[in-house]
Amino acid sequence: MRRLRRGVPARRARRDPELRALHVPALRRHGPRQGRARGGADVEAVRAHPARERVQARADPAAGDPPTRAAALERIAPIDRRLAWDACLNVRDLGGLTCRGATLRRGRLVRSSMLGTLSPAGRDAVRDHGIRTVIDLRADDEVAEAPSPFRDGLTYRLAPFTAARTMGLHRAATDGTMSDELRRLAVLGGGLGAAVSAIAESEPGIIIHCLAGRDRTGIVVAVTLAAIGVPDDEIVADYVASDAELAADYLRFKSLNPDKAADVDGAIERRAWTMGEVLMTLRLAFGGSAAYLRSAGVEGAQVDAIRAKLVG
Repeated sequence: MRRLRRGVPARRARRDPELRALHVPALRRHGPRQGRARGGADVEAVRAHPARERVQARADPAAGDPPTRAAALERIAPIDRRLAWDACLNVRDLGGLTCRGATLRRGRLVRSSMLGTLSPAGRDAVRDHGIRTVIDLRADDEVAEAPSPFRDGLTYRLAPFTAARTMGLHRAATDGTMSDELRRLAVLGGGLGAAVSAIAESEPGIIIHCLAGRDRTGIVVAVTLAAIGVPDDEIVADYVASDAELAADYLRFKSLNPDKAADVDGAIERRAWTMGEVLMTLRLAFGGSAAYLRSAGVEGAQVDAIRAKLVG
């Protein structure tokens, strides 16, 4: 029980999809290779777009290097966005982020790691926060291993979004294939559209989670926030905040797998770059996040509904 009350059981570090996938060389420190996306948008044209040049110049005028995790962390909202739910890590209320001159309201949308480890006090805290709907992005085998304690009592929506679908984003950020990866994520029935549609169709008081609450939850939340008008820097800051919340898991994994420690550190350091590439590609290759979501089966009216419930 003491191990539970510190957060997530130690075995999660061994199950973390990203950590298990780290058998490739660490991400390079000096940006992506040049090239063209296979079957996708002209990457050279995307990289030469004036908007991209302005963003990179702001990141590091001298080197033109992308934003680092440290720079993005400076934009993290005050600590009261983090929720202390017993035996659950990486929990944040998205209230407080800005959206076209307004502010997202607290208690409307929360992101977290899996909820199966919550203690009774933690489960009470979920209900006390006003959560009405749970959107679970885990695959069937993950749900079977750690069932949600809220399948009865709250509205429970399973929108399986396999971890493998998001693993390619990290590599795509360096090899010029981000538009291809995003097209694959948008395939109808692939989970992304179902998850965003579930947010649109649910009453305020929503929690969305996967296993660690980082990759699958991170991309669904990021694309949703971008579609309703949350600024890029706030989206990136929220995305990389998961690394601070999961630091103990990373240390545990590195102690068990010292040969992969450099890969873990490299992935963490470049996570802000990855999300920056996602957001830039959404604009330049797809015409924006809302247009991208239409290809995943999410209608414009659903995006408007999300904005209204998170801001109104």
